[in-house]
Amino acid sequence: MMEMTVDPFNRGKHHAAVVVGSLALAALLWAAGYGFSRIIAAVPWFLLSLVLIIGPATKIWPSINQRFEGNFPLYFRSELGIWFVIWSLGHVLLVFQFFGWDVVGFVVGMSAWAFAALVGVVIAVVLLFTSNIWAYRFMGPKAWKWHQSHGTYVMFWLFTVHIYDQTFLRGGAPTEDPLHLLYVLSIVIIVGLHAARRGIPQGRCPLPEAREVSEWNLVTSPCRNSQLVMGFSSRTGREFSNAPSGRLSFQRLHCDSGERGR
Repeated sequence: MMEMTVDPFNRGKHHAAVVVGSLALAALLWAAGYGFSRIIAAVPWFLLSLVLIIGPATKIWPSINQRFEGNFPLYFRSELGIWFVIWSLGHVLLVFQFFGWDVVGFVVGMSAWAFAALVGVVIAVVLLFTSNIWAYRFMGPKAWKWHQSHGTYVMFWLFTVHIYDQTFLRGGAPTEDPLHLLYVLSIVIIVGLHAARRGIPQGRCPLPEAREVSEWNLVTSPCRNSQLVMGFSSRTGREFSNAPSGRLSFQRLHCDSGERGR
């Protein structure tokens, strides 16, 4: 099964849920004895980990998102990604403060591992400003999805080498810090899930075509027996969907193997 899982919309309820979850995680780490600097570095990593886990997990076990309305949890990834960037910027500002706001001196004297993390944050900011319906309309479905997914993969590996530096090169190995072990476990899970996903046979279904009807841009599926999956107003940007629940949501497009358009 191949799924179209782009979601250029940002929803207030999703943002609120991510904020509450992030603060709950921060409180848990604080209660475990970690300082503010460790917390503001850990929270964005685990938000990014969720973004990278959700996609392959729902493809390996499609029953996960079939049990919930609104294609949960796939369409929380945009909001998770946005708050990952916000927390990451907080971490960067904290590092700059530690070095007395000598940003130029910090950049010139930084290690290759730290530079990798800084490049990852720059990529994250670019993805933040393109994670919206206007960028989606400008770039088109295929380019927007490629840009977002590949940018996220590059960020993951850049931050992975930074974690390797902070956890093992500086802290020594083997580490006994539970948070460091969670970092390693999350990396193993992400790599394992993405490798497993690539081993799943998938039917080939082209990306949706966008066509404009009056002021409404409708993204439709070329697959047989499919439904309209998304619409948005080119004038107001308002979202429309024929979700069975009647809620405004960007529905998952899927084609089972062999269910190709005629």
